Formats: sequence, C-alpha cells, structure tokens
Amino acid sequence: MTNKINYFGNHRLFESEAIYESIMGGSIPGERAVFQGKDVFKEMKDWDWLGMLYFCATGKEISKAANRFLNGLYCMCFNYADPRIWNNRIAAFAGSVSSTAHLGVCAASAVSE
Repeated sequence: MTNKINYFGNHRLFESEAIYESIMGGSIPGERAVFQGKDVFKEMKDWDWLGMLYFCATGKEISKAANRFLNGLYCMCFNYADPRIWNNRIAAFAGSVSSTAHLGVCAASAVSE
C-alpha cells in the first residue's frame, strides 16, 4: 500500500512549482507570451479587445466585418456613460476614491444583478 500522505502531500506542489504545462500557451516573463500559438506582443499587438476576446473564445481570428459589427454593437448597447445609471455611479465612485479599475467594474457589475 502506498503512503497517501506522500502522494497527496505538499511536495507534489514543489515538484511542479516552476513548470505549468498548458495547451493554451504560456509566458516567459520579460521575453514573450504565447496564446494559442500566437505571440501576444508581436502578432496580437494591434488587435482590439473584442477581436482578442473572440479569438480567446473560439481559437479563430475574427473577420473584419464581424469585428466591426461586434464593436458597433458593443458601443451602442454597453457603453453608456450616463451618470444617472446606478452602475456608472458605482464605477465613478470607485475611481474617485482611487480604487482599482477591476474592483470598480466588479462592483458596478454586482449592482446590475
């Protein structure tokens, strides 16, 4: 019988501490980052956010027409900077108190629920 403490112990974490294998990609800090076979800083540097998001979800590059459509849809439906909308007040308040952008967006999203 194998010793389960040794098999499941923290030493297994130390064995793979410096190596994390992924089929999606990886990074070498200070050198490069690869995502689904593309160099993020060289091949994807001119992509816009929704094009990158589409690629992350599907693994395929988006066509120019579809990218233009999605960006137009995003601008028409999701980007209202109206201060009367409660979510925007929450995000603005987070920014005015020097919170992080991520926390402000998460708080604004949370009140949407």
